[in-house]
Amino acid sequence: PRSLCKAMAKLQDDAPSHDFQHTKRIFKESFGCDLEEVFEEFDPIPIASGSVGQVHRGKLRAEYALSDGRVKVAVKVRHPGILDSSYADIWLILLGMKLSPLIGLKMCFPFKEHEFYNNIQKQVDFTWEAYNLLKFNRNFTGDYMSSSTLTVRFPLVHTELLSESILIESWAPGENLASMLAKKSSRSKVWDEWSRRDNEGVSADMLGDDLTPQEISLRKELAMRCCDIAAKMFLRDNYIHGDLHAGNLLYSAKDNLLTVVDAGLTTFLEDETFTPFGDLLRALCVGDAKVIVEKLVE
Repeated sequence: PRSLCKAMAKLQDDAPSHDFQHTKRIFKESFGCDLEEVFEEFDPIPIASGSVGQVHRGKLRAEYALSDGRVKVAVKVRHPGILDSSYADIWLILLGMKLSPLIGLKMCFPFKEHEFYNNIQKQVDFTWEAYNLLKFNRNFTGDYMSSSTLTVRFPLVHTELLSESILIESWAPGENLASMLAKKSSRSKVWDEWSRRDNEGVSADMLGDDLTPQEISLRKELAMRCCDIAAKMFLRDNYIHGDLHAGNLLYSAKDNLLTVVDAGLTTFLEDETFTPFGDLLRALCVGDAKVIVEKLVE
């Protein structure tokens, strides 16, 4: 339902934020010094707040600059009590699923419990997100798609100022794709109306498109680049961003730069699965029915 999608979308960057005093306190606990000793500027009002933490904009003092000399940063701070509430919520959900047969429902787990808990633990521990960003930066070093002028980057992590609850990374310029794509063309508005009328009486050919040719071209380029990013993660690197929605992609028109953020959740295929999966994809591409059946049976 649209109403549910709209409500859940707020968890991307518009969840309730915590008090600034908690940010100052957790910073002191993590690094043994005050914010003012490390930052020349620090905005007490978060620019975004998600389900796990919130993000502040800051400017490091020169002696604490990132490895490439940059001082403008984004500071991610974990919400208070998130560890307890996360595990309690998961426990209640799993308990409800186990007890569902008592009320006539049949629910099953589409995952292994211990793996699910492990992923949640990694997502609320910012040292894991730092590791993921370092790995993505290595994987995407260089222009892996020379035919495109659009550059893809991941934030640079401050490895010396890092804790389970504080992550400092280079500031990523631009607007997130969710906001960019919120501007609907006439054709997409007609499509929405067509969907509401059960696909009857409305055609996308009824109206022209009010997006400029440049906007249409940019959207196509961004779509192709996002597809290429996902394909590289899945097929070449076997290291996949698990939360690659439009809110985690920032585009800067000035630099023609696409930055991927919020890498707390990742996944990959084990070696014993990845190789047969690659064989299956290869067989699908060349139409080798025998290998396809063999790999599906495996």
